[in-house]
Amino acid sequence: MTKDTYEILSADQSDSGTYTCKGQHKKRVLYTGSSNTIKVKVSGNKPKPQMFLDSPSGELFTGDTVTLSCRVGTDPAGWKYLWYRETQRAALTSTDSSSTDGSSYTIRHAAESHRGEYWCQAGRGRGPFYTLYSDSFKLNITARPHAVLTLETPWTGIFRTDSLTLRCEVNGSPAKWNYTWYRDGQSLLLDPSRDRLILTSANDSYNSEYSCRGNRTDRPSYTEISEGFRERNIVLKRKILVSVASSFLLGIILIILGCICLRMKMKSRKSTYKTTAQSNMFFSKPPTDISANLQSDVDDFTDVQQSTGAEADYSIELYSILNLEKRKEGGKRTPEAGTPRRDHGPTAETRVNPAA
Repeated sequence: MTKDTYEILSADQSDSGTYTCKGQHKKRVLYTGSSNTIKVKVSGNKPKPQMFLDSPSGELFTGDTVTLSCRVGTDPAGWKYLWYRETQRAALTSTDSSSTDGSSYTIRHAAESHRGEYWCQAGRGRGPFYTLYSDSFKLNITARPHAVLTLETPWTGIFRTDSLTLRCEVNGSPAKWNYTWYRDGQSLLLDPSRDRLILTSANDSYNSEYSCRGNRTDRPSYTEISEGFRERNIVLKRKILVSVASSFLLGIILIILGCICLRMKMKSRKSTYKTTAQSNMFFSKPPTDISANLQSDVDDFTDVQQSTGAEADYSIELYSILNLEKRKEGGKRTPEAGTPRRDHGPTAETRVNPAA
């Protein structure tokens, strides 16, 4: 061969062995010494790469940087690696949150969406020649604990004091945590064991946003940062509640005063109307128990009632239109001379009820 390369196409086990080379002068019979030896071993089976978690060790949490590594035997030279997730049909490509670098696949700011099974495969040569797929590696991502920022000052105390107390805690975690406090995104130099922060009007906290995060030495070494808290929102709510409560109380007072005035006015009118009616307004109406004979009795009553010389008695009961108090007016009528007297038995009384 006159080339400086020796290529084996479709190598098999028979191509295994030790290889050397030496040079020959093109115009003269002149040879160089032999090169160093290279041992070539052609396996009957395709190699299978191994995949493992490079970092971090232990349980993985959201936000961690995760690195997977792939190796083919003890000689990584010349191999290019492909990565697969959930399926072996399409290799993964670099994205904003992940990238491939040689034999490593790195996930930055791991999220729960990165969970799943992963494989790797290596290839080299012009073909190229590919290895088998590695065993699958199941990647589990656990949600990182959240720090919770709460207002510890009760609502009744908000109306009486100018200071507010915030408390930071990690829900669902019995472990002991230290805390980092943030003001407008900048950490505050406070005792890390403090889980409470007191806000006052003196430290210009009205327009600032506060948040916190838990820290410890074990994994997870830190929590997610809590949601921000603005004192301005509490002050605004306090003003709204005070305004609403004052308006509601004022409305109740006005309603009570209006009812009292209306009651006094109605009572005064009723008293005046009752006095006038009792002194001037009386009507006569026969009672219901005097039915068909009432009219004839009244006619007889208005005529000259004859008797044997005695005077006819009559009485009229009057009922007030307001309180139905009856008044009785009575008198005697003397029949005219020469008028015969008719005996009708007992004297008829005309009872007068208020007109319907």
